Amino acid sequence: DRVEIEKALGAYAEVANVTFEYTPDVSDAQIVFRRARLLDGATGRAGYPPSSSTGISQIHGDIVLSSDSPVSELRYVTYHEIGHALG
Repeated sequence: DRVEIEKALGAYAEVANVTFEYTPDVSDAQIVFRRARLLDGATGRAGYPPSSSTGISQIHGDIVLSSDSPVSELRYVTYHEIGHALG
């Protein structure tokens, strides 16, 4: 899973003015990736980043990837969800 996530993050870093750094401490992270069973059949979910007009969203930039999604789809779902997390 981590390899596919890192590939998706790398693709964003190549074309946008963003960098990503791994931290094992989620309290220091701005985006946290999780795998969980999403009961609505979705392949992923992401919260938009907090803004001055909306405050902090429920999962404020965190990404939840379906544990039911095969690894072959994970990178593409991750690309999509990163877009939401970045706003």
